[in-house]
Amino acid sequence: MKKSFKLIAIVLAVAALATIGFTACDKTEADFTVGILQPVAHDALGAANRGFQEELTRLMNAAGKTVAFDDQNAQGNEETMTTIVSTFVSKGVDLMLTIGTGATQVASGLDRTTPILFTAVTDPAGAGLVSSNGADRASNNVSGTSDMNPVALQMQLCKDLGMTKVALLYTSSEDNSRIQIDMAKAACDSIGLNYVVKTVSGMDDIMTVMNDIGADTTIDGIYIPTDNNLAANAATVHAQNKAGRCLPVVCGEESMNNLCGVATYSIDYYELGKQTAKMAFDILMGNKKVGEMPVEYQSGTPALSKNETVANDLGFDLSVLD
Repeated sequence: MKKSFKLIAIVLAVAALATIGFTACDKTEADFTVGILQPVAHDALGAANRGFQEELTRLMNAAGKTVAFDDQNAQGNEETMTTIVSTFVSKGVDLMLTIGTGATQVASGLDRTTPILFTAVTDPAGAGLVSSNGADRASNNVSGTSDMNPVALQMQLCKDLGMTKVALLYTSSEDNSRIQIDMAKAACDSIGLNYVVKTVSGMDDIMTVMNDIGADTTIDGIYIPTDNNLAANAATVHAQNKAGRCLPVVCGEESMNNLCGVATYSIDYYELGKQTAKMAFDILMGNKKVGEMPVEYQSGTPALSKNETVANDLGFDLSVLD
């Protein structure tokens, strides 16, 4: 019996030490907590997310501070986005990063207090997120970086690839895509490139719409803007294209183009995330107020990237760009 009591005492002592250890760990908290809402998994948004976390961590370390990230992916579900934002609010995060237009619209609609920084939003003012993309906008709790891509340059690329009539394909529910399609139509008009607009409502009708495009023999190319739904289903787009007429495709950004396009001009989403992190650092350190920060854009001329793999898969000769 005495041995049993000793054994119990030892077990209790170990448990007490473990509890003390866990309590000590619990007290080791970061100086700042950032909630991250990514609406869906695809490479461009993921690159912006990664660039943001890595750069903000570096900046905080250099300042002798720490930051923790609550990184959440809604898997394309708007109700899930609402739940994630509500959880961030209840946890009292110091700042939210929202990736893409839809995620930012959900967050800004639910929370008017927490600083919200967006990235990869095409036209923030046009999407109703800020009153102006410039420095003269009314003060609120939202700002960030735009991923407005070089649409006019991309439409000229379509023409350089030999397209005479291009299908402008986008998801009808995505405001960011609609804005780019309007820009694409204007660019086509200015360079004499014929076009037809084709829309999908989600992932389920991509096959049907791609078949419709393939059946129209007057169409000899496809343009897809930075569209979250189509980017997440780029492999399906390519499979349907390959099974049909193998039309050349130009996408709004490089990571999507790597899956289904032959060439594009694209901004760098990883660098865009890093740029957003610098804004976040200034807000968290009290150097600037989010409502007084103008929307930022990536500087520099986008580089041409060619995708020989997809081009060869479609039997398309990229030497026309040489």
